[in-house]
Amino acid sequence: MYVDLELDKPRRLRFTLSAVKDLETAMGGKPLGGILDELGQLGINAVCVALICGLKHEDPTLTPNLMVKILSDYLERGGTLDTVYGAVKEALDGSGLFRTKNDPVPEGNAKPEPAAAG
Repeated sequence: MYVDLELDKPRRLRFTLSAVKDLETAMGGKPLGGILDELGQLGINAVCVALICGLKHEDPTLTPNLMVKILSDYLERGGTLDTVYGAVKEALDGSGLFRTKNDPVPEGNAKPEPAAAG
């Protein structure tokens, strides 16, 4: 599942198992539950790292310094950390890592993954 987020340009957050693993590694091996706590407290480092990991599928050139610049510009234009946090949380929830088979698929601005070509 992808979640649309307008930062410096339209972006699509997506957390695969690999992206979550990279997120945990980038946060010093902290488990995802601890990272979610930091994200909920709007920790800038956690937000930046989560954005990099959630956007690497579309932009592998993102670095921590570039993400700080993108996020700073976004905030100066009137964006909020709460909006970014909400998008990251929605993308993490949509990853399916937390869902049981009885949970509904999330709604909102989430987009289903495109069908595989073939």
